[in-house]
Amino acid sequence: MPSPSSGTDPAPNADTDADASKLHALLLAAASEVVGPSLANEVFSITRERPMRTPAGSSSPSPRTPAADFRCHAPVTLFRRLLARATRRPPPRSPNDGDGVRTRNADETLTNLFVSEKEDAVETSEKVASLGEGEIAVFADADYANDVTVNVVTVSSYGTVRARAFASAEALADAVVEAADPTALGALVADVRVEKSNRRGDGTLNPGSEVAVTRARDEPPAATTDGERSDDDEKNAFVPGESENENETMTKTKQKKRRRPSKLGGELRFVTAKRILDARASDLLLCRSCGFFLQGDKGLREHSQVRHGASYEASLERVADARNALVVFEGVVRSDAATKRSADQNETEARIDVCETTSLAAARAKTLRAREPLPVGLRFARDGLLSSLRALVSDTGWDPTGCDSVDANGSCALHWAAGRGRLAICKFLVHELGENPRRAQNRDGRTAMHWAARNGRVETLRWLVTKCGVSVDEATNDGTTPFMWCVWGGGGAEVEASETKTTEKEEHKTKDEDVVDSDEDVVDFAGALSFLTSDAKCDVHATNAFGCNASQWAAQRKFGSVAMCVYLQNVGVDLKVTNGNGHSAIHKAAVKGNRAACEWLLGAGGLGLPHLNADGDGNTPGEMARLEGHEDLAAWLFEKTRTLEGERSLGA
Repeated sequence: MPSPSSGTDPAPNADTDADASKLHALLLAAASEVVGPSLANEVFSITRERPMRTPAGSSSPSPRTPAADFRCHAPVTLFRRLLARATRRPPPRSPNDGDGVRTRNADETLTNLFVSEKEDAVETSEKVASLGEGEIAVFADADYANDVTVNVVTVSSYGTVRARAFASAEALADAVVEAADPTALGALVADVRVEKSNRRGDGTLNPGSEVAVTRARDEPPAATTDGERSDDDEKNAFVPGESENENETMTKTKQKKRRRPSKLGGELRFVTAKRILDARASDLLLCRSCGFFLQGDKGLREHSQVRHGASYEASLERVADARNALVVFEGVVRSDAATKRSADQNETEARIDVCETTSLAAARAKTLRAREPLPVGLRFARDGLLSSLRALVSDTGWDPTGCDSVDANGSCALHWAAGRGRLAICKFLVHELGENPRRAQNRDGRTAMHWAARNGRVETLRWLVTKCGVSVDEATNDGTTPFMWCVWGGGGAEVEASETKTTEKEEHKTKDEDVVDSDEDVVDFAGALSFLTSDAKCDVHATNAFGCNASQWAAQRKFGSVAMCVYLQNVGVDLKVTNGNGHSAIHKAAVKGNRAACEWLLGAGGLGLPHLNADGDGNTPGEMARLEGHEDLAAWLFEKTRTLEGERSLGA
């Protein structure tokens, strides 16, 4: 067995070297099964054919960049060498490929490369009969000049004859992946894809490929008529004083520059499990159609709709799959091993799910923990069970103020108590246990002040400001104030009613176990807003780090958005503010499908055509409504935009 080349692959760290070595071993073993060990070792011994890190993989994951951190060109070279052997012609060479093999130009015919069908049949039978272990027979079928199938016959160590047919390098690459050990590959790789050719079966360019786009951009304009001369005619015209050969050389040079090499396809691209975890830390999701990272749910959803033409429902499913499925690679059990398996094992031959890596399993466990019931101490704080909470602290030593006494989102007992209006619990935690009334969640910086405002707990707000000295304009990490949270109010009346019913059910369930504290703060959004603006004198004009003021929050309410916008207009809030990405309140209302808010804002709210402009991502409110599945609102916004544009034209 030939030894690998002594050349080394570029790698920024030891982990990369280890991953590349593991991939190399896996792919070499798989390729040996598919095309035989001799050819597999011959190709994989070439340094540039070994798995190597991609340019994108050398840096941290970022939005709208290729996700693959490793690539392997070997399947392309394997197919070229098989094709050359099958057609009995040496492969054309080019310095651009790792092994010096170049794909044939799609315009060249392959008709003359094949021997006759009768000669093929005779030689094929002779070759197969004389094959030994590890040897292969290769021959080609060609029904049409450009429709080539390479047939490979192998003999396993058990004497099993296996025939495979490959119409392209892509098919060979698929076979190599399928032949790889699924458990070992799944432990290393989270996603694997085969690069597609940029040419169709008839040799013409795929219209959406990079080569096709470049070719269209660089092609000279069509010939002119009526004796007119194009710019290219002028540039290529005979120049006095220069020889005809010189002019011909210049023309050929220009034409040569316009050519772009055809891409055969078949290169393997891998996204390792480590890279997926790194991407998750930045809320990046993988598009499985094109292998790019997108920013968050919205980024992947809109990308799926715009780039891949997916429906709104299908794009949501893609987001859910990317968000929930940490490991996506599926391996295929190798057929040659069937002779060693039992009948029951053979039933599972179609496909098997690959085991998760240790790190991915840990990430999944974290996700599952987020769905688990609250720790008992936080439940007591949420439900207002003061005596039970006291007993828990005194009898078990549980410390509600400890940094570990939080839920999966980082909310502590004080946050739960303030959000539910459990004022007696809040006082116990702060005055008796010394909890910091300004304690913030690590994730987004929300405090008890924000949770009380978000749920309309006016007395809790009053206590925090007047008794604990918390600023009325206390901001989260992104600059959102309690006033903004109160304006949004959890989305509106439906959320309020739902929370009230849930609280009543919980109180009924626990009334036999403990007495809910009587110092409960009921939901009162009108009172909370009045306290924040009139008594505490909050800054109603404040904007957060994204440039949003309270109007954008009001527009996102599912219920009561128009009434809230009227209130903001009355207290002097500027409804015409656009944030840093160009979003007005109309953009926010459109995303939520809130037509009533859109109509009011474009009427009594005083907003107009400038607030219907596209945002920084090129999306108008109508387009944003369409992308979110609100087709009727989208149609209304498009029509409204046309009407306002017409009125502006008439006015001009």
